[in-house]
Amino acid sequence: MAILLNQLATPGLGSWLMGHRWAGAGQMVLACAAVGLAVVWFAAVLRAAWNSLEAGEPLDAQVLHLAWLQRAVVWFAVAWAWAGVTSLQIWWEASRGPSGPVPQAPPPGPAVPPRLREPGEGA
Repeated sequence: MAILLNQLATPGLGSWLMGHRWAGAGQMVLACAAVGLAVVWFAAVLRAAWNSLEAGEPLDAQVLHLAWLQRAVVWFAVAWAWAGVTSLQIWWEASRGPSGPVPQAPPPGPAVPPRLREPGEGA
């Protein structure tokens, strides 16, 4: 489940939940920065489009700042690939089995269940 979360939801969330705290935090910061940059780019494009509509002029291609969007896509792709590497590490760790001694089950309790008190019996 953590591998699916890591790859399909938020890069870094599955890593964080599986105990890879530093990798998960780095992946989430990088992915959130990428999304934030894409939102800033989108807001700038909307503002430029609105201003061009009000002025009655065509939208200038320079206003699109496609380098911002490209940078956001690259950042997110790096976070996603990093999450993929961490997912493989988690999978390899899980496939190796437990690294220490297997914990033993606690000894069984009493063979006779406890007796319930009748209403009116003292405590």
